Amino acid sequence: MFTKGVSIKLLSIVAAIFLAISSTNAEVKLPKIVSSGMVLQQQETVNFWGWAAQGEKITILTSWGQKANTTADNNGKWIVPVKTPKAGGPYTISISGENNIELDDILIGEVWICSGQSNMEFHMSWLNSDRIRKDVQESSNAKLRLFTVKKAFSPTPKYDVEGEWQICKPETANEFSATAFYFGQKIQKELGIPVGLISTNWGGTVAEAWTSKEGLADFEEFKFKLDYMENPEKALKEFRSKQDNELDKWYSQVKSLDPGTQQEWYSEDYSCKGWKQLELPQLWKNIELNEVDGSVWFRKEVVLDNSWSNKEGIIRLAMVDDLDTTWINGKLLGTTNGWNVQRQYKIPENVLKSGKNIIAVRIVDYQGEGGIHGDKADLYLSCENNSKKISLAGNWKYKASYNKRIPAFPAVDTYIHENSPTTLYNAMIVPLLNYKIAGAIWYQGESNKDRAIQYRSLFPAMIKDWRNHWGQGDFPFYYVQIAPYKYEYAGESELLREAQLKSMSVPNTGMAVTLDIGDYNDIHPKNKHDVGDRLARWALAKTYGKNIAYSGPVFKSMKKEGNKIRLFFDHAENGLKAAQDGLKDFMLASSGSSFAPADAVIEGNTVVVSSKYIDNPVHVRYGWRNWVMGTLFNSEGLPASSFRTDSY
Repeated sequence: MFTKGVSIKLLSIVAAIFLAISSTNAEVKLPKIVSSGMVLQQQETVNFWGWAAQGEKITILTSWGQKANTTADNNGKWIVPVKTPKAGGPYTISISGENNIELDDILIGEVWICSGQSNMEFHMSWLNSDRIRKDVQESSNAKLRLFTVKKAFSPTPKYDVEGEWQICKPETANEFSATAFYFGQKIQKELGIPVGLISTNWGGTVAEAWTSKEGLADFEEFKFKLDYMENPEKALKEFRSKQDNELDKWYSQVKSLDPGTQQEWYSEDYSCKGWKQLELPQLWKNIELNEVDGSVWFRKEVVLDNSWSNKEGIIRLAMVDDLDTTWINGKLLGTTNGWNVQRQYKIPENVLKSGKNIIAVRIVDYQGEGGIHGDKADLYLSCENNSKKISLAGNWKYKASYNKRIPAFPAVDTYIHENSPTTLYNAMIVPLLNYKIAGAIWYQGESNKDRAIQYRSLFPAMIKDWRNHWGQGDFPFYYVQIAPYKYEYAGESELLREAQLKSMSVPNTGMAVTLDIGDYNDIHPKNKHDVGDRLARWALAKTYGKNIAYSGPVFKSMKKEGNKIRLFFDHAENGLKAAQDGLKDFMLASSGSSFAPADAVIEGNTVVVSSKYIDNPVHVRYGWRNWVMGTLFNSEGLPASSFRTDSY
C-alpha cells in the first residue's frame, strides 16, 4: 500500500526501473543508495525497495518504531513506504525475507541531489589553494554524508547505480564535488541537523542527456536520436532519404573552398613533397597548426605484402577533432563528424594492394585544437577479421589547406554516448527516483552555450521533468548561472546566462550568480566556496525560512529620464553598491542604433545610466559579453546578473 502523495505516474516509473530477477533467487537485495550510513529525508514517507523471489514476504523494522510489510511481485520486485521522524539518529533498520539485512548508522535529516556537468563535478582535490587544503583538513563531520554516483549512461532506464554512502572527513571530502560540499556544509551548520548529499554529475554534458524521453517530447530536434535509440535501422533509413541532397551540397561547398580537395590531395599520384611531419595520434598544438580552424590534410604511405591484395579490411583512426574524410588509394571510405567519436571505416575489396598504399585524411577543425587523437592502439589498418594488422601510429605528412571556417557537416549522431538525449537521466537519475529528497542543486549550461535560445525552454522542461518523475511536487531547484569566460564566439556566454535568468520564472527555483568570480582563462572558476554558499543561501531562505540574504539584484524595470535611464531592481531594498573600481560594463542604445559605452551611478537602490554617445537612450545592457567581471552588488554583497532591456 502506498501513502497519499505517491503519484500513479511514479508507480509506473517504479515498475519500469526494476530489474527482473529469477524467482529461484530468494535473496533479498537492496539498491546501492539504500544502505548503512545513509541519510533519509525527515518527516516524510520514504521508500524502501529492492528485489527478492517472486511472492517472497518482506518485513521492514526500524529502530524509530516503524514496521511495514510487503510481498515481492511476479518479477521479484518490491517497494514499501515508511514514515520517518524528525531529524536525528543514528538509527538501525532491519529488512528481512528469506535472508536478513541489517542497516546501521542511519541518520534522518535533509537530502539534496547535486547534479550537472564539470563545474558541479569539480572535486575539492582538483583545487590547489591553502584555503581548500585547510577546509578539507577541517571537514570531518559525522552529520554530513556523501554519496557519489559512478558515471554511467544508457539508452534505456537502469535500476541501480554504483556508489556508497560515506561520512564526510578529509579523505572523502577531498574527492567530492566542491560546490556540493560547501553547499551541504553551510546548510548542515545553519540547521544543526544531518544532511545527505547525492552527487550525480558528468563533465562536458548537455541538459538533454539529463532529461527523460517524456521531458523531450516537445523538442523536434531530438526526435531522430530518440527514435534511433529505439529503432536504429528504421530511423537511419528515414534520415538518409532526406539527407542525400544536403550531403551533395556540403561536398560541393567544401570542394569550392578547399584547395586540397580541388587538387585531389587524396590521389595516389599526388606528390606531397615539402609537406611537414607530425607523429600521430596527438592534437595539433604547439605547432603552426595550433591556430588553424579549417582544413588540414594528412597522408601516410603503407607498404603491404601480397597477402593484403584485394582483401576487405578495416581502417581505424582513433578519434578526430572535429571532422574527417578518409580515402585509401583514392577511394573515398567515408566522413564522420564529432571530436570524441571513434573513427572506423570498412575497406571494400579491390582497394588494398601489394606494395605502396596511400592513406589520405582531410580534417576539418571548427574551433580550438584539432587532429587525430586518442590511443595508439586505436590507429591501425587490418584485414581478415584483424588476423592481419598494421599500426598507423607514428609519423604522418601534413599540410594546411584552408584556414577559414568551413560549413558544418549535415551529419546525424548515430552513436549512443553520455551526451545522447536521455542517457544520463536513464542511468544516473532514474535509479534515484524512489529516494525522497528535500530538493536539488544544479550547475550546468556551458555545454549548451551554442544553443542558448533552445536552453530557454529546454532547461525549464528538464526541471519540470525531474519533478514529474520524482512525484514530490515542485520541490526546490536551485542552480548556478554559468560564469563569464573567454568563449571564442560572441554571444555564447551572455545568451546562456540570460536563458538561465529567464528560468527563474519556473516556480520554486533560484539562481546563484557568479558574474564576479569567473576566470578569463579557465571555464572552471576555482572559487567554489562562494558558489556553494550562494546556493545554500537560497535553500536556507526559501526552503528553510531563515532570515538571510539570498539573491543579488535582479533587474525589474526602467524609466527614461531625458537622456538618462533609471534602472530598478528586486532584492535591492537595502541599497546597492559598486565594486571597488566603480560600475562598469553598462551600455546604451537608441532605437535602431548600436550599443555604446555608458556611465552608471548608484542612487539609493537604483542605477542611473547615461552616455555621451547616445542622446535618446532606449535600451540598456549590463555585462553583456562573454568575459566580464561583475561590478554591481546589493548591500549584502551579492552580485547582479548580466541583463538587457532589448531583445535584438
